[in-house]
Amino acid sequence: MKAADAADVGLLVTVCQVAAVYCRLLLTFYIADGGQVAKG
Repeated sequence: MKAADAADVGLLVTVCQVAAVYCRLLLTFYIADGGQVAKG
């Protein structure tokens, strides 16, 4: 049971890290674009 919980936590942490990197990339591109995406 504990092993499964540890695996679930590890997976959750990995997903969060990937999501954080993805959001950072989106934000970086948005800033580099000068906010043109928001203006359409």
